[in-house]
Amino acid sequence: MAELPPTILDLIADRVRRAPDAPAVLAGGRAVSYRDLDAWANRVAHALVARGAGPEGIVALALPRSAEIVAAQLGALKAGAAYLPVDPGYPAERIRTMLDDARPLTVVDDPAWVAGVDGPGTDPGRRPVPDQPAYVIYTSGSTGRPKGVVVTHRGLATFATAEIERFAVRPGDRVLQFSSPSFDASVLELAMALPAGAALVVPDPGPLLGDHLAEVFTANRVTHALVPPVALATLPPDVDLPDLRTLVVGGDACPADLVRRWAPGRRMVNAYGPTESTVVSTWSDPLDPRDTPPPIGHAIPGTRAHVLDDDLRPVPDGEPGELYVSGVGLAAATSAGRG
Repeated sequence: MAELPPTILDLIADRVRRAPDAPAVLAGGRAVSYRDLDAWANRVAHALVARGAGPEGIVALALPRSAEIVAAQLGALKAGAAYLPVDPGYPAERIRTMLDDARPLTVVDDPAWVAGVDGPGTDPGRRPVPDQPAYVIYTSGSTGRPKGVVVTHRGLATFATAEIERFAVRPGDRVLQFSSPSFDASVLELAMALPAGAALVVPDPGPLLGDHLAEVFTANRVTHALVPPVALATLPPDVDLPDLRTLVVGGDACPADLVRRWAPGRRMVNAYGPTESTVVSTWSDPLDPRDTPPPIGHAIPGTRAHVLDDDLRPVPDGEPGELYVSGVGLAAATSAGRG
């Protein structure tokens, strides 16, 4: 029988074996090692299994940006379930809509429960298969009713491996968790850090802008970050971030002046993609300050990009068309509800 391809849990387990005492999460003034994070996630997994979590099921995590939600995300995956992050700051009606549609097996909404969960620190042994759901992210609903996008382990592991290479992440690096857990960019950050042996820097909940964002960068010696252009533009003009080696922009068009400001001296990459395609579909080569406007680049590994006309035929080079994507990163479904 052919060996199954690795999942993100396999990639992280390899880092636990290689460097168990290395910091995995930096949050709230404390460092959680890879060994301790693994044992913590195992305890969460056993507790979730006792609450009914398992393969093809969904665990809703109504938790803020924190070390607790990282442990809960990994715990849900180790239980064999998919996780659904729910920003507790969302309006009650949106939260209710998401939960009514997803029908999770259980909801975790108390960070103290995650922090104090007891039980065995051993792996529950529920290894997910590649086409099993890994996480569910709800779209903003800007073009209609929010949709639950179900992403598989195959797409997630493929993306993690590709982005670690593209963004040149090494053991000991520090990756900023900028995004709210309810945005798929948070998956990019998690998958960039832990499978690479880097530390995920998790600031306290709340906006990261201006002087506060600059302080988070410098105090934590952040080496890698995804920052939307609108937030990047709020950094003080005189701030110096010598530790920041890789800067990813995405979520909106990046103005040329930000490329001129931030591309020199570091790897700056423009990433593009819908939630339905495991966070990113295309990314650029390292941006040149002369790029105007910054390109969205080419398809990531495991994905193909097609520019087609109204009849779904490829358009000639240089002609406008509509972008279609295909590949292993495409979502398994766009409705999380379990009918």
